Amino acid sequence: MRVSIGIDIGGTNIKGGLVRGRRILRKIEVGAGTGMVARITALIRRLISKQKVERIGIGCAGLVDPHRGVIHYSPNIDEFRNIPLAALIEEEFGIRCSILNDVNAFLLGEWLFGAGRGYQDLIGLTIGTGIGGAAIIGGRMLWGSGYLAGEFGHMVIDKKGPLCSCGRRGCLEIVASQTAIMRMARRYHLPLSDPEGVARLAKSGNKKALQIFDAIGHNLAIGIGNLIDIFDPEVVIVGGGIANAGAILFGPIRRYIRQEVMGYRYRRIRILPARLKKGASIIGAAHFDEQLLTP
Repeated sequence: MRVSIGIDIGGTNIKGGLVRGRRILRKIEVGAGTGMVARITALIRRLISKQKVERIGIGCAGLVDPHRGVIHYSPNIDEFRNIPLAALIEEEFGIRCSILNDVNAFLLGEWLFGAGRGYQDLIGLTIGTGIGGAAIIGGRMLWGSGYLAGEFGHMVIDKKGPLCSCGRRGCLEIVASQTAIMRMARRYHLPLSDPEGVARLAKSGNKKALQIFDAIGHNLAIGIGNLIDIFDPEVVIVGGGIANAGAILFGPIRRYIRQEVMGYRYRRIRILPARLKKGASIIGAAHFDEQLLTP
């Protein structure tokens, strides 16, 4: 079985791995910062130093054109503006390189080897500082006319809600992300520094923390309900660090989803946590093939 490299580019860290099938044979993580192309090439060079690699796949947050191998825009990475990263990597290493949005990579990994295995119609959401999305419908990745489909985090949930980074108010990611959890924690005067701390407090029975996760779950249910009404998927996979909160997050989502979906009782739908955890985007990127772009 071939060995490929999968790279997951984030605003804080760059994670890379040697991938065979569903296994990450070796994983390296380096910090993001200035000189991102040099950091990525150095990471790849470390991974291939003792291993023959057939291909390289890169997942990156933002607006990505996988057909041309270009990153148009990536949040928190100023130098990624219309950069032909695939061509730069291919020129450096002489190995075929593909690029796709990081949430498409996440969902591809979960579809091939994780919670989405065996399904043909599925939605993926990753909950972090923002909320990213992707869809596979009829066994084919949903790309859109410009390969920019899946910005589910920017569907408006509350027109009078907080201002989102996109310039609108009440987007799903501003009312249901880790950022929203911390904003509510400050409102409730909970002296916590991260969403994981709020989750631990909720699991201990703290009423204010439980109210936060109930509100987050309700907002996610509204957004997921919209996606179910549009796509009628078999499964919705929720990933990102806060998905590890377990029942305190998924309980409210599953409870509220019944009132947010038209004809819920007639549908076959499962809402599941990601199975591959932090490795999904690396594995998905390593297995990405341009044939997935064909209509």
